[in-house]
Amino acid sequence: MRTLILFLSVLGASCTRQPEDKIFDYFPETNLLDEGVVNKYYEHFYPRETTRKTRTNISYALTQRKSVNLFSVKWYNAGFELTEINEFRVEDGVVFLDSSISFYGFSNLDTMVSRITSPVYENWNKPKSEQRLIEFMDFDGDKYEVERMQTRMIDSTILNKPAKVFIGDRTLKSHRRDTTFQYKYAFTYVQGIGLYNSLSTRPNGRSVTELIEQMPLSAFKELSRHDKKRVAYIDPVNTLDDALYFELCGHEKGIVDYYNSSPDVRYLDGKGEMKKIIREKVAREKLQGESGYLTFRFVVNCKGEAGRYVLEQSDLNYQKKRFPGETIDHLYQITYDLKRWQPGVIRGEEQDAYVYLTYKLQNGVVTDVLP
Repeated sequence: MRTLILFLSVLGASCTRQPEDKIFDYFPETNLLDEGVVNKYYEHFYPRETTRKTRTNISYALTQRKSVNLFSVKWYNAGFELTEINEFRVEDGVVFLDSSISFYGFSNLDTMVSRITSPVYENWNKPKSEQRLIEFMDFDGDKYEVERMQTRMIDSTILNKPAKVFIGDRTLKSHRRDTTFQYKYAFTYVQGIGLYNSLSTRPNGRSVTELIEQMPLSAFKELSRHDKKRVAYIDPVNTLDDALYFELCGHEKGIVDYYNSSPDVRYLDGKGEMKKIIREKVAREKLQGESGYLTFRFVVNCKGEAGRYVLEQSDLNYQKKRFPGETIDHLYQITYDLKRWQPGVIRGEEQDAYVYLTYKLQNGVVTDVLP
């Protein structure tokens, strides 16, 4: 279940908004929710076992208002395939999860429907909720019971904006295996943005979700409406490099996502070494005190060669912006000079794959490189 981060921007608007409904200040604007607003996330998993490697996936969440206080949230994977549908209700500062259904194998025959007996999801009126969210699910021959309890709510400040941090406990019980798993979770919401990040500690590691972009539904439809396979098609005619000289190993429609291979597409010397190379090459004067996200998307072919670079830009509030040409050129050259890529492998064969590399800038400093 993804209910850990389900109502990321569910609560952003209401025609009958009341002063006491402080929830609504922390999510996207009313006009976005009327049309539909899509949040794009990096989902990182850090395994507890040091022998296993960190994995990062991409997901999209589409939130639309159905009526004054009813909202639906639809989740999509990086290939724009529907994976989950959830419906929420907001009443007097309390969020209720009314229904949830997950899709597996992307077929209506492979679904997991929740039976919700206690629907209280979040209570924005009190630091500690007096009621638990209780769900029952049948999946793969097993019966699961999920309980979730909000234990703390903390006021904070992020990006010079008010923020709320929700902390709680989550329990998952498997009836067939007669086992119980305990989780800790934390959500952080920022005024006017929605879910800024989330953290879930599990028995086998930590999951961290990070918002990297917001877009209206119209932009999401344009992004997902193409005749190529997986992610957004990169037109070789409109790239930062001379992509006409970059050769694919396979067919155009056969390009896979970096995380769908085993092993993942990654820098051969490891992410730590890649970050070290980037730190050594970055010249702060060329970043000009800028803040925001610069994401370079490109293709790594079966030979480990990279090409077809395109750029996406946003500020720290995930709204589109344009960085100075000198900043773009500098970070592009650093990215272009990274040559040691591990190609994707599917069923033992090396494949062409789409790859992302995002630079997070704060006041002219590269504070992180994702994924």
